[in-house]
Amino acid sequence: MRHKTTLLAVLLLIVGAAPVFSADSAMVPGFSSSKHGFHFDNYFTGDILINIPLIGQVNLGRTSYGLCGGMSSAAFDNWVHNAASPPDTTPFASGTPNRSYIYNRQDDTFREDNAFMIRRFIEWIPLPIDTSWGVTGLQVRSHRQFLHHIKGPLEQGSPVAIALLKADLNDLTTMGQGNAILKNHQVLAIGFTLHSLPNGHKEWDIHIYDPNFHETIQTLHTAQRMQTQYGGTTKTAGFRGFFALPYSSKRPPWAPPPGNLGTALRNAIRVHPADDASRPTEQELKELNLPPLKPPKP
Repeated sequence: MRHKTTLLAVLLLIVGAAPVFSADSAMVPGFSSSKHGFHFDNYFTGDILINIPLIGQVNLGRTSYGLCGGMSSAAFDNWVHNAASPPDTTPFASGTPNRSYIYNRQDDTFREDNAFMIRRFIEWIPLPIDTSWGVTGLQVRSHRQFLHHIKGPLEQGSPVAIALLKADLNDLTTMGQGNAILKNHQVLAIGFTLHSLPNGHKEWDIHIYDPNFHETIQTLHTAQRMQTQYGGTTKTAGFRGFFALPYSSKRPPWAPPPGNLGTALRNAIRVHPADDASRPTEQELKELNLPPLKPPKP
């Protein structure tokens, strides 16, 4: 029987079928937060005016997450093009080519796939964390995002751009839609780990490059909805949910010419992160350590 099982596994690999077993951990080969990330935190001064689809013109210079999408995309670009970030230890000054590149990459994240991220934020901000009253909550939706759109590319060795939802329904009423959307964050997923919590439940950790923490790796603890430094236990940030983002690469202005790369460009895996709002399954509730849903009243 063992020989037949081994033969089946070999045949599956030969024909290119999906692996039978899924990995419990993976890290993107070659990604370095100190090489591909930046040597400063995401804190830009001055006015940063930008037009956000469906929202209008806003000033990103007045937000604590000003150009996180531009920095995350640029770190992804660095990995694709085998480029090291410039040695600057302070944010690029306004009017410089490097600042313009980060700004334009931020704008790209707003407009990618017909303003996908903005539309998803508008849909998700009012949602509850827990599933109730027939509405599938953020905990289940985020879990599906990891399993269906984030985990696979990471296993295959590609980073994944992801959005962290921080705003809630109260922010919509007190801050307005535009400012509520700007409260959210963008980071770059570069690995994951499955580990056990003290209560015996297992939790997926997503390891990220976060532009708010230069030259370090941060970790998203998906069940606890908190962020720590990689290997640490002290909370550095929190989030309500997360989802994968579409990404298209561009060559950074500081990247070497193609003929001088020495190695082939790395391939980024394109993700199509559709939202699944269907009713949670018993398996999902078990994986998330959630109580069974009460059957709807007739």
